[in-house]
Amino acid sequence: MARIAKRSVIANAHKGLCTPYVTDFLKVEHKKASACKVTRSTNGMYEVKLSSCTYRVSLERRTCTCMKFEICGIPCEHAYGVMLQKKLAPENYVCQWFHTATWRRNYRDGLVPVRGADFWPKTSAPDVHIPPEPPQPARKKITKADKKRKRGVNESPTKKAPKNKKRTMHCGTCGEPNHNSRFHKKQQASQGLPRVPSQVASPAASQTASQAASHEDMC
Repeated sequence: MARIAKRSVIANAHKGLCTPYVTDFLKVEHKKASACKVTRSTNGMYEVKLSSCTYRVSLERRTCTCMKFEICGIPCEHAYGVMLQKKLAPENYVCQWFHTATWRRNYRDGLVPVRGADFWPKTSAPDVHIPPEPPQPARKKITKADKKRKRGVNESPTKKAPKNKKRTMHCGTCGEPNHNSRFHKKQQASQGLPRVPSQVASPAASQTASQAASHEDMC
């Protein structure tokens, strides 16, 4: 309703025989119409040459060989060229549906404002209520089965693929499997085994042993 009222104001304020669309349309065709070479014939016919092509134009019948004049109802560039030579107003040859009077008549009778429910006539019929809103469609929940890989044609739907045999971990200190040197002490404590002394000697002990060996060699 507000949009129709706004367009009605614009239509009533426009000055001119035709709508602004026709004015812009003729501005685009004016350059080509000025380049037309017009030759007059009999019976109100004209030969118009544009870009090495000739067209037959009749202003009385409002026709042209290009069929643009008949289809859109606005003079084409060839008919416009004839009008420029004869100094005629092209707006007078525009179809009535593009006239400002028709434009105004389209928005003359707009939507009638609706009165409130308090002014509606009372009847014995049951009241009409707004239907309840339908539930919104929810997104499909992704189940565990949807995440499974789709098996091929030659694959069994139930049989699982054989698992690759994992490499057994061995300890670097004692050589036993299922633990490494980092957890060597914890493994011994959990099994109740005596602690194996470390094979690596301290720097002071190694220095004393080397001095004793060199003393024996001198003796």
